[in-house]
Amino acid sequence: MDKPNVLKGLAKLENLHLLNQAYEGELLHFEEGGFQKLKSLELFELKRLKVVRIDRGALPVLEDLRISRCEHLEEVHSIQHLTNVKHAEVNGKLVN
Repeated sequence: MDKPNVLKGLAKLENLHLLNQAYEGELLHFEEGGFQKLKSLELFELKRLKVVRIDRGALPVLEDLRISRCEHLEEVHSIQHLTNVKHAEVNGKLVN
């Protein structure tokens, strides 16, 4: 079972920190309608992660996005859908 799909059912979740290989997939997909109250997302040392995909309508109130030490990360798709982000950092680089 896909771990993010299990977590997105937690309607009141405000902070999500996936650390030290807590997620082992190559693709992390935030689907439309998911994580409606999430304000902070941190992905740290997810060794196999290559792609993060964010659908329009996912993570609508996210303010803080931090992705670090994800060595194989190639792409973060659709970060422009995150209209409320105040701080976004991907492997040490600030993202506008």
